[in-house]
Amino acid sequence: MNGCLALLLCLMLLVGLIAAASFHQKQRFIENVRRVDTRVCGKGIADAVMEYYADQAHFPGPPMSGTAKGMGTDTETDTSDEEGLIRILVGREPEPGPMSPHRGINHLEGMKSAKFRSTGPRQAEAKGSDRWVSGLVDDRGRLEAVDGWGGYFRIRLDTDGDREVVNPNLEEAAAGRPKLSVQAIVWSAGKDGKWETWDDNVKSWD
Repeated sequence: MNGCLALLLCLMLLVGLIAAASFHQKQRFIENVRRVDTRVCGKGIADAVMEYYADQAHFPGPPMSGTAKGMGTDTETDTSDEEGLIRILVGREPEPGPMSPHRGINHLEGMKSAKFRSTGPRQAEAKGSDRWVSGLVDDRGRLEAVDGWGGYFRIRLDTDGDREVVNPNLEEAAAGRPKLSVQAIVWSAGKDGKWETWDDNVKSWD
């Protein structure tokens, strides 16, 4: 009897260990998918910004004056509906005009639609959506883009015209890479939703 009980306990322990290993393996797979989706989405936004720039000879938004260009600063924004950059990139500003002659041109064509969030509200410092993850959001009139955890991307643009942007990763900057030789960068706060922790942040540049 004791031998049967011991065998049963061993089997239960083994089943528990297999279930735990399977759960952790599944979680790792999900996180890898989220990181890949985030990387693809971020690079897609950066590419769309540069396509817009090639078409319009200025970055999304009103063209900067020569004085503004000479101030030596980059511009930073995000992919929330309030900032409006995604609306510009998909060509859906409220009204066409001299500042938006490209209305109707979708520079984000091909970007996949966001998925409905299956878990509860986000627990993160970074701004984001409690309803959507991983892609382009077109929901109740809102146009925005979110990473694999529902956070908005940050975007930095070379609006001072030096064909570089300041590196937001302070560790890389301190290690000798204070500027990046690109005109538009996009990055996500990653799983922890904290911009300052770069171990899990997902960026559009290498």
